[in-house]
Amino acid sequence: MLKKETDLTALKENWPEHYYEIDDILLRKQLLEEHPEDARSRELLDIWNQRFHVRNGKAADRFMEAWLMLKIASDVPVSFLNRRSKEKELLKYAGFLHLSDASEKMQREWRDFARTLLITCADTRAYRTAIFGLIDLGDKITAMRIAEEIDRVTGIYPAQLQQEELFREFHTVLIQAYQDILNHGAELWHEYLEQPK
Repeated sequence: MLKKETDLTALKENWPEHYYEIDDILLRKQLLEEHPEDARSRELLDIWNQRFHVRNGKAADRFMEAWLMLKIASDVPVSFLNRRSKEKELLKYAGFLHLSDASEKMQREWRDFARTLLITCADTRAYRTAIFGLIDLGDKITAMRIAEEIDRVTGIYPAQLQQEELFREFHTVLIQAYQDILNHGAELWHEYLEQPK
């Protein structure tokens, strides 16, 4: 979060070069709206409106909502009886994530979402603990849990419904973000892939 005026001044220099460094989502929108003459700001504002919406004065993240719904859906095995409804649900949330638009600008937004997701997961007790929150699992096990979830939600589950191609670029962006953002991320991802499934 931005707390000092100097931080905001520095981030506003060469606008919108530092746009994705601003954690306050409503401030992002405000600054974009202050630069209507700038083509890049207009492009980013369009993407902002695709990803976020304001609810009760707070920005709600459609990408995060879609992610959570896909995560829940991927926990339920695909069967002959539920295949059609699960495919419909998958395509609905793929639409929320704009997976049919794998442009460079959308991939930047997916990467920003991935950063938010990774930071949230790494700091959340649900990922870091076991046995009703009594045992801290440590960084490595937490990282493995996150890797498994990324692979299941964006790789394994879509493949079960023959939609892996639709998710391919999003899957790649999330894996790259995992490797870049987490300490030793590339090694951890490689280790995850080597685990017996």
